This record gives sequence, structure tokens and C-alpha cells, in this order.
Amino acid sequence: MAKRINKAIELLESKETVYYMGAHSGHVLTYEQGIIDAKTWADYINIGMEHGAFDMPGLDNYIRGLIDGGPTPSGHKT
Repeated sequence: MAKRINKAIELLESKETVYYMGAHSGHVLTYEQGIIDAKTWADYINIGMEHGAFDMPGLDNYIRGLIDGGPTPSGHKT
């Protein structure tokens, strides 16, 4: 069971390196991609909306996919 909802915080508290995935210029924000990404090797997923599309409905679908595809390999909900 995870100690915190956010794995990156756990790693930083332990003085460990945090690795991420995701482009700074956008991410595929679909429910199906969320299910796939729930099993990622990365400690966190960067969703770049500063230089990509500001897609709130897509983000909602993606997060639902992360939740339904979880828990992560480390035991975190998303």
C-alpha cells in the first residue's frame, strides 16, 4: 500500500530520483491512453498544456482512464 497519494513526494522524502514521461508540448488525452499510461514505468506523467492544447474534457477522460487502469505498479491509485 502506498504511503502517499503522490509517488514523487515519497521518492523526494527518501532522497531518491524522480523520473517522468510526457512531452512538454502536449499529450494524447483520451480514456484509452489513460488506461495504458496507468502502467507506466515513470514516477509521474507530465501533461504539457502550456505549449500544447488546453483540453479540459480530454484531461478529464485521461484521468478517468488512469483511475480505471490503476493502480500503478507501485500500488498508487493513479
